[in-house]
Amino acid sequence: MAITFSYWDDCVDPQDLEAMWNVPEVSAEWLKAGEERCRKVHLSRDPDGQPYLTQTEMRAVADIVISRHFPSEIDPGMICAIAEIGSDRKLLVMNSGHKSKEPNVGLMQLLPKTAEWLMSLQ
Repeated sequence: MAITFSYWDDCVDPQDLEAMWNVPEVSAEWLKAGEERCRKVHLSRDPDGQPYLTQTEMRAVADIVISRHFPSEIDPGMICAIAEIGSDRKLLVMNSGHKSKEPNVGLMQLLPKTAEWLMSLQ
């Protein structure tokens, strides 16, 4: 059965969701879309109905993750660019690499070994 997400609340920790609301550009975007604080926040959908992050949301996610796990070691703009190129900011993308049989996963389309290495830097 495929994993599906409808709301931010389904795929992020409540602390991270609150951090997203605290980013002025994100809260303005969400309020303009009809979202309300203390209610579930809908994920944006592409024309095919697939969930994705807006550029504003992607930048906020990159800033939050980097500040929490990789202080001043990684440029958030680089993370956003990799996510834009790798997955078009879609949440549930999984592609097979041309040189490897391992699937690339997630927003940045990392190999699982690369993601594990990044997490070991914490």
